[in-house]
Amino acid sequence: GCSRYISLDSNGLNGAMVVDLNLQLSRSLGQFDLVTDFGTGEHVFDQKTVWRNVHNLTRVGGVIAFDRPCAGYEEHCYYLINQCLIADLARDNRYEIIDLSTRDMPRGRLLRGTMRRTHKNKFIVPQQGRYRKSSKL
Repeated sequence: GCSRYISLDSNGLNGAMVVDLNLQLSRSLGQFDLVTDFGTGEHVFDQKTVWRNVHNLTRVGGVIAFDRPCAGYEEHCYYLINQCLIADLARDNRYEIIDLSTRDMPRGRLLRGTMRRTHKNKFIVPQQGRYRKSSKL
């Protein structure tokens, strides 16, 4: 029942469109009802651009689903994430968190989540919630 599907990755495996995910993607790719990141984003150096691309690829009402390492996974990826990042990302970009949970795996722990984009807004880089007031000049 999927009317349009594309896969983006830097390796081109399994029919993926080869892109440098450190760079902002073209808006000509369109927007989608479901955007997933199941094991790619943590390998990209520029996390701000990764999340901006996910945001821009997701239509209002669409769902973002991700699976990212949050513990363990030594030398597997550049970044481990935590629930604080997702909470602040969701708050600042007005996403509805549908699910956020951890799962223990043989190599470590994964943070899995789904969020719904609820508003047509430009991507906002989050500021960690507890420092928001003190960091303004």
